[in-house]
Amino acid sequence: MMSALNRSTSPAPPPNYVTYDRCCLRFNATFTDGGIKRHVVITYYLEDDSMTIVEPPVPNSGLIQGKLLTRQRPKRNVDDYLVWEDIKFDRSVKINGRDYKITGCDDWTVDFYAKAGIDVPFNRPRSSPLNERQVSQHRPATPQRNSVSPESHSHKSNGSSSRKYKLRQYLEHDGHVLRFSCIWDRTYEGCFNSEEAREPCVLSYFLADDTIEVRKEKKESSYSPSAKSERNPFGPNQLLSEQIIIKRQRVKKASSYSNCASLMDEEDFDHYDPEDFQLGRTIELYGKRLRITDCDAFTRSFYEEHFGIRF
Repeated sequence: MMSALNRSTSPAPPPNYVTYDRCCLRFNATFTDGGIKRHVVITYYLEDDSMTIVEPPVPNSGLIQGKLLTRQRPKRNVDDYLVWEDIKFDRSVKINGRDYKITGCDDWTVDFYAKAGIDVPFNRPRSSPLNERQVSQHRPATPQRNSVSPESHSHKSNGSSSRKYKLRQYLEHDGHVLRFSCIWDRTYEGCFNSEEAREPCVLSYFLADDTIEVRKEKKESSYSPSAKSERNPFGPNQLLSEQIIIKRQRVKKASSYSNCASLMDEEDFDHYDPEDFQLGRTIELYGKRLRITDCDAFTRSFYEEHFGIRF
């Protein structure tokens, strides 16, 4: 009897966050603000019935653009939330007190509504012209005078091309680190102790994001770092922080500073790149003089392959 009951019982349908995982309805819409028609893109997430509203930004428009509604579930009234059935084509939908008129959608949204038995008066997105105020102000972007081609390692242009290059750089060099053995010369700081005047350290250059970290070279010790002692009275965490000389960050060259440094953007500074680090060279990082004495096998092969330099 139990087996017959199990055969007759159908399994429960999966929840929406499983069925519609990463499935979105995308609409083009317009709204009027101060007599100006503005165009936005409404994205409806079927997995949790949330939505976002984004107005594509146009340079020098004089308007606050970008994301107008962060991902959330807008309410239709006091008790109910908006659902995808409330978004009807060639009609207005009120979201957080503002009326948006739906003017278009993408192909996937057309298919989704067709399977639900809802007629769609158009099958592809309509173009979103510029706002009236933006037409006279829209100009093509002027290329940066000091931009560097993406093929070079040090890329300093702004905008979307820079973001695309940084993403490509991260994907290609994630986990690739150049490591140099250095001597930290502290004699110019007034330190004349023979053990501390020239202290060995390790400089790591992370190719994924052009950041640099400098740590003291690890020394073998006969005591346990997990316990407090006279040499390490604050425990293991204090010992770890003392090993870091320069925490991981992009380091600016001292020559790139000027009297107007506070008015300069981050990309306007000249940062250290792999070509600045070579054996026998002394570099200055935030006032610390480091003389490069050696490097690991990966660093040697990297310099020989990309710069033709053999260490």
